[in-house]
Amino acid sequence: ICMLNQRRADNLMIERILHNWPAKVLSIGAAFLLFLFTNVSQLEERYVTVPLDVRLNSTMAVSASIPSTVRIGIRGDQELISALRTEQFIAYVDLNSIDNPGTYERPVEAELVGEAAQLDSLEIRVEPYELKVQLEERVQRRIEIIPQFSGEPAYGYELGRTVLQPSMVEIQGPESVVSELRAVRTEAVSLSGRRDDFDVRVRVIRPNLFVRFSGIDIVDIRGVMQAVVSEKQMQNLSVQLSNLAEGMRLSSVAPSGSLSVRGELLVLEDAENTTLQLRADASGIRFPGEYSLPVVPLVPENVEVLSYEPRTIDVVIERSGNVE
Repeated sequence: ICMLNQRRADNLMIERILHNWPAKVLSIGAAFLLFLFTNVSQLEERYVTVPLDVRLNSTMAVSASIPSTVRIGIRGDQELISALRTEQFIAYVDLNSIDNPGTYERPVEAELVGEAAQLDSLEIRVEPYELKVQLEERVQRRIEIIPQFSGEPAYGYELGRTVLQPSMVEIQGPESVVSELRAVRTEAVSLSGRRDDFDVRVRVIRPNLFVRFSGIDIVDIRGVMQAVVSEKQMQNLSVQLSNLAEGMRLSSVAPSGSLSVRGELLVLEDAENTTLQLRADASGIRFPGEYSLPVVPLVPENVEVLSYEPRTIDVVIERSGNVE
């Protein structure tokens, strides 16, 4: 009898459990989903932008543009992700195993580094998740460095010559790009207001994203400043008669001539008729009469005479009225 009663009790319990079982299963499923949703809704999401590293072997180089940065999304506990710093993330495309030129599709990998690498409860995703990368054979060349300048020197001065040390630089990159380069340029050196020689150290500018320098990318530039040289032409310049003996005078108007000179711009601009002259020496004349005198130019030191006219003048000398 006891066993019969126990069996009836068990059957009754099973009937109660199975009674309306679809609704009970749905209720349990809904409760489980609600639990998951509640936990997921408590997670925080954060985004960081980090540099993209392209990992290559020493024989290959990237030859077409790819993004320089990628966007990383992190989902997890608010306290954990808010404590993370941008430098604790890295993103890279691994192409180390590729030895032949071509275009390859590879996933973008994102990782936590340092102490953050131990956080395995975070969900990490990266945008874009895959990239196409074009590769070429990596080559090296030595090419010339050309200095760049900006601004204007002080008035009357100019840059005479420059000396670069070193004057060549080693570059490396994809063969199609490197083979086309003939020279690279430096950062601009200001000449504004300069009149004295100078020594500066500047960087050499990478010509594009695909080319890198194999060694030093710093150059020393020595600049030698010099005065601007100019030319000046003077017309209708009176020929001055000098050293005429006392009691003698020129009976006619002194002829005029022309003078062309070359020299430093500032010197020529400061020069007046008193320092730029045509002169005839009359010191040898002792008696009245007609004379032909040689003409010589009179100019400041360091001024070069290019041409002048006349080379001689004819004059008539007479005694002055005060001489008996």
